[in-house]
Amino acid sequence: TYLEEIDEELEPIIPALLAGLEVSAGEAVKEKINGWVDGKKYLSRILWFYRFSPGIDIKAVKRAAAVALEAGDERAISHSVEVVVTRHKDLGGDLIESVLLPAIDWLEKHGHHNWHGPLIVHGKDSPFQHLTEQQAQRVLAHLVSRDTIDTRLDYLLGAIGKAHPNALVDFLGNRVRRERELKADRDALA
Repeated sequence: TYLEEIDEELEPIIPALLAGLEVSAGEAVKEKINGWVDGKKYLSRILWFYRFSPGIDIKAVKRAAAVALEAGDERAISHSVEVVVTRHKDLGGDLIESVLLPAIDWLEKHGHHNWHGPLIVHGKDSPFQHLTEQQAQRVLAHLVSRDTIDTRLDYLLGAIGKAHPNALVDFLGNRVRRERELKADRDALA
């Protein structure tokens, strides 16, 4: 099959190949993905594929995301955030604690602050509206320490604030204090 021929040269088209073969050779696709995940290969492409796959399997997403974290594969970890954000409605809240939050923690720890990307889904379909208060505080804590807050975070903050207004108010207060610290540091350097 085509799946046996895939190597680094064909890596960019893996998501498209998987999508095309998923309908006609679903079991072969799952077996191949399992083998690649076992070998820590093509993790970012697999997770990208999961963003669109109609036959998405929550266990497979969890496994690929966990292996991406273990491998320290920044691109795959970013894609795991995107899977949870774009497919939350299909996959449910179980991936928040097992995939989304560990991925955000890893990305923030390693200086990758654009995990929110352009994909923040707002409204009831946003996983950020379904965080527990503790989970919301965990996400917001990452944003307090940043030098700047990107305006693209409006939907994320809105989703969290809708579910946990007190957590958002606390965040805004902490953020104002952080801005004052940053200004004082800049003034001291001038």
